[in-house]
Amino acid sequence: LRILPATFQQCGTDEALRHMLILPGDDAFDRNEAINSPEVPIEDRYFDMWWIPIDGDVCLSYAIDITQRKRVEEQLRQNEASLVERTQQAEQRSVYIQQLAMELSKAEDRERQRLASILHDDFQQMLAYLKLQLSLLPGGGQNDDHIQVLNKEIGDCIDRCRNLSHELKPFSSS
Repeated sequence: LRILPATFQQCGTDEALRHMLILPGDDAFDRNEAINSPEVPIEDRYFDMWWIPIDGDVCLSYAIDITQRKRVEEQLRQNEASLVERTQQAEQRSVYIQQLAMELSKAEDRERQRLASILHDDFQQMLAYLKLQLSLLPGGGQNDDHIQVLNKEIGDCIDRCRNLSHELKPFSSS
């Protein structure tokens, strides 16, 4: 390796930076080939460096400041890592929400079954009992208009309870 002092100017300024640069391999100069050293860090900046042999040990060198590009690339890497992390979090939350939805659906189904059982097993039975008791009144309850109205209302309540029970739990047997 050949170590040469180099002077280059940043684009847009007259300020010269002097550094010791390490040039890779002597043979490229011997073959009269240009040498490129990409992404050379100098202080807090990055440069693409080129050396073009002109005559013997004399060469033309120039540097392109790629610091902004490197910063943008680093920001892109950070953004991509953040995006991957957020995507993973979103996927985890999605799975959790699906689990909650399934649990809610099961809880709703259990509650519908419970209400259907209460309607079928309790209310319908109590209403049927009342209807039977009305029919056991002296004269079978046929002579009194008021008893006939009550008997009809109880029958309607039994039908409504049965329908509601079937709506809540459609495959249950009454």
